[in-house]
Order: sequence, then C-alpha cells, then structure tokens
Amino acid sequence: MKKIIIPFILFCLLISCSKSNNETQPEPTNAYVPTVIPDDITKLYASRGDQASDTVWIFLQGGPDFKNNFELEAENTDGKPYDFFDDDLKVYPYQVQHINKEMKMFNNFNYEDAQKETKLALEIVSRVVQHFDKQNKVVYLIGHSYGAFLLQKVIADFGNIAERNAVLNCRLKMEEIVWKNFKEGKPVFFDSKGENPAVASDEAF
Repeated sequence: MKKIIIPFILFCLLISCSKSNNETQPEPTNAYVPTVIPDDITKLYASRGDQASDTVWIFLQGGPDFKNNFELEAENTDGKPYDFFDDDLKVYPYQVQHINKEMKMFNNFNYEDAQKETKLALEIVSRVVQHFDKQNKVVYLIGHSYGAFLLQKVIADFGNIAERNAVLNCRLKMEEIVWKNFKEGKPVFFDSKGENPAVASDEAF
C-alpha cells in the first residue's frame, strides 16, 4: 500500500499548481524556493473553539488548496453549527502552500521538490499533534481527501501519535492508472459510483 499511496500524495501536490477552469492564474515565473517551517508553533495552525478544552480535533484539509478550509465549522441540515464540537478545540494545521504562498508561481517544481515539500507537510502535522499532546490533551486526528493521504503517511512515518485517527473520503489502495498519470501531471477522474478511473481529456479544463 505504501508504494501506491506515497506517489499519489506527492503528485497531488504537484498538480495543485496547475491552472483550473474557474480562475485564471499568472504564468509561473519564479524559481522554486523550499518552504521554511516557522519555529513558532502558533504559526503552524489556525484554531477555533475553547482553547482550554481537554479535547482537540486536528483536521487535515483536502486539496491541496491555497486557502484554508475550516470544514469542521460546516452547518448541519437545520442551518445551525454542529454542536458536537462546541465544547472542544478545533485545530487546522497549515499545509506547506499556506506558508510558502509563492508556490503556485514556481516554474521548475519537480518530483524531488515535491518529496521535500511532502516531508515538510508531514512534519507540520507531527509538530502540531505533539504540541497539544504535551499539554495532556486528548487529540483526535482527522484527514479528509488529500488530508487523508497525509494522515496515512503521518502514521507510517511517525507512528500512531494521536488518540484516534479518522481517514475520510480517500482510497486505501489507489489504482495504478491514477498515480502513474498524476506523476505526469494528468488528472484522473472516477465515475459517479467512484469507479472506473479515466484520464481527463484536455477539454475538461
């Protein structure tokens, strides 16, 4: 499983810098500059809720996206905020592209660079979890989509560092066609049932 998931994590990061349908981005003009993780732990995450809570929900967002997604803040069907987390602290670790905001402009970002940045993304998660664990708080680690792939790699590299882990909306085993095409910067889509992966055509963008 590890050999399949790791390349997918790396290449998701690579293709996140490509141009999307809905927004026009400037052509890349800058040389790659590695992300530098701040020493100040408070600069590695955003938080919501009760800072004094003994329970911390650490959420690894999907994407990769250049904006922060506070998905635990979503509203339920009654139009009211989820009350499940009201008395707890919700923490959202930054991903490398949140810290290194020029990443989308790099024009020579390659496989080795993606490996380095993925390692830094994992280090951020580890530091944030350990920060709250040292405060004797109960830490739950949740990964959604791309964040779920990061979560699996965190467990592989650092062990089971949280009280519980939740892997949401990702595949534990990725078909070869998916990661091989992501390696070439070619997105792959699934049908409405989440089956039959196929390489996206140029017309899809």
